[in-house]
Amino acid sequence: EGELAGHAARLAGLGIRVIAVNNDRSHLGIASVLHDDVAATALSVGHLIANGRVPVAYLGRHAGSRAGQARRQGYVTALQAAGLPVDPDLTWDFAYRSAAGYEAVDRALARGLAFAAIQCGSDELAMGAIAALQDHRIRVPEDVAVVGFSNSPWAMYLRPALTTLSSSPQHLALAVRDLLSGQGEMPLRTLIRRDFLRRSSA
Repeated sequence: EGELAGHAARLAGLGIRVIAVNNDRSHLGIASVLHDDVAATALSVGHLIANGRVPVAYLGRHAGSRAGQARRQGYVTALQAAGLPVDPDLTWDFAYRSAAGYEAVDRALARGLAFAAIQCGSDELAMGAIAALQDHRIRVPEDVAVVGFSNSPWAMYLRPALTTLSSSPQHLALAVRDLLSGQGEMPLRTLIRRDFLRRSSA
């Protein structure tokens, strides 16, 4: 990261603007345009809580991942806003892959953990989670609601169709254009909203 910051500083010295897209490098002094994942996850988990889907589990990489940490923070924020405890047994740190989603839920069920919803950090994790639930004869969404993240092109074609949080590359691109065409110092962080796309899985 130190090397990256050095390169960015040298380019800035030459009058070349540097922007990190969908990757937060603001802590290095690099202007970053990214989705507001904290607010997105808080919105989704808040919806689950408001509809009585508690307890809510969180499934997603957060150790060593800035995006993952932001998504988990949104989960924690929503629980705290509702006056609910953060149960470490219901926070599962797994890579963003369908096989990992299956493994995480399979293990949780083998341990006898009880939950009414799963907020996943990716759509792939959600796909694996749904498969594990169905293999255990647990109905989605009747018994457990599942929410993904990023609105993959195939998400609406799963059965049940996957409730997820939107991805807006066009809005990221427009924000980058505006920053590059603007005058003066760029803001260190520009946050783009994700929308809650409610489908059949939650």
